[in-house]
Amino acid sequence: MTFTLSDCALSYAEHGFPVIPLHSPLEDGSCDCHNVQCLSQGKHPRTTHGLTDASSDTQRIRDWWTRWPAANIGLPIPAGWVAVD
Repeated sequence: MTFTLSDCALSYAEHGFPVIPLHSPLEDGSCDCHNVQCLSQGKHPRTTHGLTDASSDTQRIRDWWTRWPAANIGLPIPAGWVAVD
């Protein structure tokens, strides 16, 4: 079975984790934000308010990944949790 980034974002949300669409790295290692000085290729939010825009609303998530189907998935890490990237 093949899963899309949208499927994965929706699954995180269905399990209680709000998500945010992130920019994506390009094949040449640059970021699709097109800032030649970007230091966070594929790891910074696409939305206006960044992590505070994170949502588990399924319609909002569908809208985001329809607009940006290659968006990486960001999850604000809850207090007391540790993430390994």
